[in-house]
Amino acid sequence: MGSDPPPEVLVLATERLWQVADLLKRWPTNAGMSKTDSWIGVPRQPGARTLTPAFVADTTSDDTVSGRVTFTRFYLGGAGAVHGGAIPLLFDQVLGGLVNTPKNGQTRTAYLNVNFRQITPIGSELELDGSIDRQDGRKLYVSARLRQGEQLLADAEGLFVVLRPNQP
Repeated sequence: MGSDPPPEVLVLATERLWQVADLLKRWPTNAGMSKTDSWIGVPRQPGARTLTPAFVADTTSDDTVSGRVTFTRFYLGGAGAVHGGAIPLLFDQVLGGLVNTPKNGQTRTAYLNVNFRQITPIGSELELDGSIDRQDGRKLYVSARLRQGEQLLADAEGLFVVLRPNQP
């Protein structure tokens, strides 16, 4: 669903958005966070990413995570399904959260391979689980699966590398 308003409506909408932004700026997402809570000074707060769908972790351990996600219409791709680019984004976000711990330190994604098995639906609650499968020095090998009930919709396997001290 889109919109193609006349210029005067766009001007009015823009003015209202600035008013809303002004109202909300009193509650920044990085309130009370220090630079050590971030990558290069950018606050890392779960759910604060504008493009990543909201993932709710139900169970976590040192090397596993499982939870739920619902792709809203914001992630609409062709033929009423989730846009293909949103799925790797979700996997990267969830697996990055799993490997970036005080124990492991900060990491970067070296690669992430995603297999699209079935169409991922908009508006349905889906299950996602991920794991650290093995570690070899600074290399963390990971995998994840996105399901709707018993149906495997997509899976991923990747490599995250622990950064060296002072590495950006």
